[in-house]
Formats: sequence, structure tokens, C-alpha cells
Amino acid sequence: SLWKIEPINKKGKVSLYTISSAALEKYYLSTAAEGGEQTMPACVKISNVGDMENDHQRHFVEIQNLSGELCFFSSPLYEKRISCSHEGYLSMSSNWKGWEVFRIAEVGDGVHVRISSWTHDTKVLHSDIDGKVVTKEETGAFSKWVIELAPENLDGVVIKSALLGRYLHY
Repeated sequence: SLWKIEPINKKGKVSLYTISSAALEKYYLSTAAEGGEQTMPACVKISNVGDMENDHQRHFVEIQNLSGELCFFSSPLYEKRISCSHEGYLSMSSNWKGWEVFRIAEVGDGVHVRISSWTHDTKVLHSDIDGKVVTKEETGAFSKWVIELAPENLDGVVIKSALLGRYLHY
């Protein structure tokens, strides 16, 4: 039940991995169409390392890091939270449900974070040059945020756009 995950370096960027059995290193996790036909749904199985040489793409696995803190962004003044609809549109809501939950994950530089909708892990908060905040599936400079402690006379934290230095507010 132990597995070894190893990165595959593609043009200097690690995005794919192989997963092998720790006990039986000659076996790799692979995906294959049931019955050997491409039209059938994919299944997961282990294959001999020799099979990997013949059809290596079935042995590559993409791994997404979904760690991070789950939270609500609440406005105590209005008693509402930021909400992300099933289409990915932002609004304010008085609910405390899944649509109002967001994930804060470190970008990897030790300073910036990315904020994504918990119900849409590919939808990240994105600020534009005019200060409008929307969700997008792309990640870049406009989707990086900085979280700081609020000024001394306030509780909580403040969130600002890493690129523009403007604060997220309602």
C-alpha cells in the first residue's frame, strides 16, 4: 500500500509524475481503457515497467496541490460573505455554505498567495487594472495576493493585490 511519486522533468518544468509501487518497483500505476479499446472508460491498474516503454503516456500522472487554508471572507459591517456562484461569478451573500468558502494557498515564493473558490478549484480571484475582481482559470501576476494583519485598531487581516497594491474590499 506504499507508493513512490517521482517527477518527470519536461522542458525544465515538472508537471507530470510517475507513481510506482514501493514494494514492487517494477510496477507502475497506469490508466488504460477497459477492454483495451479507446472508446471505453478509463480504469486504473498497475503495469510492468516494460509496458511503460511501449506506451509511456498512460503512466504519467498530473498532480495538483490543493492544500491551503479554507476560509470565509466576511464583511462584519454588512454581515455578508464573498460568494462564488456555480458559473464562477462573485457576489455577496448572507449564507455560510460551500459557495462562500475559499482556499488560500501559497504560490511558492513565501510572500504571495492564490485565492480560489472551494467549489471551483480552478477559479482563482483575479484583479484587473481598474480594480475589478473576478474569477478566472488562469494564474498570473493579477491572481497573486498578499495577506497582512489589519491595522492596530481593527481585527483580522487585510488582503491586497500583489501587483497593484490595492486592497480587496466590499
